[in-house]
Amino acid sequence: MSIELPQHTWMSTGSLQGFKNEYLEPIKKYEIIAFPDKGGYIKWNETATVLNNIGYNITISSTLEKPQYKDGWDLIDLLLYFDTK
Repeated sequence: MSIELPQHTWMSTGSLQGFKNEYLEPIKKYEIIAFPDKGGYIKWNETATVLNNIGYNITISSTLEKPQYKDGWDLIDLLLYFDTK
């Protein structure tokens, strides 16, 4: 993602379960926009609510929740999808 959108700082959580305080604490002072894999929006939104209550500033994107995208897709799959169109 850094190659495609270098104006942003990108961090991977490694998995849907990696979206948690222990991993995010080093960037707590920043505005965070999280892009969960398709199917992970509800879980990450619940986690963000808890984290925002302890001082984070997290917004969860629903970009990948559209019906035309397959379950489990992430941002790279989305870029590849539009690259082929």
